[in-house]
Amino acid sequence: MNNSNRVVLFDLGGVLADLGEPTKTIGLDLSEERFWQIWLNSPHVNAFERGELATDDFFSGVADEFEQADVEDFENRLRSWHLNLFPGAEELIQFISMKYRIALLSNTNAVHWDQVTGVTGIFSTFDRLFLSFETGHYKPDAVSYEQVVTHYDCEPADVFFLDDSPHNITAARELGFDAHQVRGIGEVRAIISQA
Repeated sequence: MNNSNRVVLFDLGGVLADLGEPTKTIGLDLSEERFWQIWLNSPHVNAFERGELATDDFFSGVADEFEQADVEDFENRLRSWHLNLFPGAEELIQFISMKYRIALLSNTNAVHWDQVTGVTGIFSTFDRLFLSFETGHYKPDAVSYEQVVTHYDCEPADVFFLDDSPHNITAARELGFDAHQVRGIGEVRAIISQA
């Protein structure tokens, strides 16, 4: 990446932050695969992460989807699921920000965002934060990527995008982004060094 005008666009969960093992953390008798199937297809999660649903309505709706009768108990357990930055993430972000403009494009919600920003100030290093619950735009919808190009007034190929989801990478590539699937800081460091 020898073009200093390029934008390095990060996803958050799975790339910079560890999603952990939510079923164990929350205390659900489900496989991780089943958890993610429900979570990623949940209309309540989708609406909450677009900023279209109140917090209380989110917790009650998602408790029903996970067949949890005690909403208050489920909310408390769900709030215990934190996203934590991978070791080395802050240092790598600082290093990359000295050479390139950096931005974040994340499907996230206010609860998780408050948790992760409560323990680090690294996001002040980013040039721009495109957070789904603030923008209303949700990957892999095309508009979620187009907002980045519009903001930077650049070509899609000028955006070096790193995400852990194959669906998000495919959508970004279809729009012309230089997109790469990565998981964790080691893979981020490797792909940056090869670019």
